[in-house]
Amino acid sequence: MNTAKSKGSVISIEGFSNGTTETIIQAGEFRFVIDEPESFAGCNKAPSPVAYQLGAVSGCVVAIGMQVAKELGMTITKLNAKVDGSINSEAFFGISQDERAGFSEIRIVVDVESDAAPEQLSRWTSEVEKRCPVIDNLLYTTRVTIQQLPR
Repeated sequence: MNTAKSKGSVISIEGFSNGTTETIIQAGEFRFVIDEPESFAGCNKAPSPVAYQLGAVSGCVVAIGMQVAKELGMTITKLNAKVDGSINSEAFFGISQDERAGFSEIRIVVDVESDAAPEQLSRWTSEVEKRCPVIDNLLYTTRVTIQQLPR
């Protein structure tokens, strides 16, 4: 087991389900719902986990983008991040494991209105990509473990 120390904090959430795909997520003082569409055996009461993952990419790009702009002395008057991803639904259903279950590609398109010169915007884009923790978790291996509590 890797025991490397991290220079940061631990972020914890907890998910609660009553036996359906609808999951109530408690994240600090905030609550939100995750579900699956009916075509994936869900109740379609909220976005799916992978939709939230893409939403997390968009939200992180915007948050880090605004921070980086501030550091670079840029003014951003509009920042939209459209994110889409290609995913193998057959893996979810257990039909085929020929491809991985996760996204095979995620595409991010940012629409930025700013007073920055093109060279500064290029530097901004590079910094956002390097510093966004959600993108980092998608690009690099992160150890994930699942542990079942004894009953």
